[in-house]
Amino acid sequence: MPSKNTYPPKVNISKTIKNLSELRSIINVIADKFGQYLSEIAKDYMQQYIEEEVYTNNVLASGTDGEDSYERTYEFLNSIVVRKVGNQWKVGADGRKISATPRVPSSGKFGQHASFDNSSVAGQMSSFIEYGNNSPAYSYSGIRYIEKTQQYIDSIVDVEWNKFKSINGIK
Repeated sequence: MPSKNTYPPKVNISKTIKNLSELRSIINVIADKFGQYLSEIAKDYMQQYIEEEVYTNNVLASGTDGEDSYERTYEFLNSIVVRKVGNQWKVGADGRKISATPRVPSSGKFGQHASFDNSSVAGQMSSFIEYGNNSPAYSYSGIRYIEKTQQYIDSIVDVEWNKFKSINGIK
């Protein structure tokens, strides 16, 4: 699904391994580079899936008349990041990149990323979009973007590992 031509990174492993410590070090570099590479693919997929399901198909924002309930900011889409946590690469929304704006009653639209009392819900956006919202005021199903991204990565990991091995001369 990602449209970018993503190529595995080249890892410099062309040295003679002298001991077990050097072998472990090379294995760690390979695992890290491959994890980062897969995370970038996951980020691309996740952003495209969110773009399609939330922004293009408008599954979460349509009012009863088909109009958007609020003006799109694309902040959630742009909050999807890759970051390293410990020795693992993570892909997900960074709530700090989402701002809340209060509702202006005269506009007839909701505030962005804010509850009815105008408090920020930016930190909960990821959960709302993943799992939905069962509020009596505004209820909808989630799009399961994290789950779908994991399924996509699971479906391509072997192919991508083979590409990575080939580029890096790993047998």
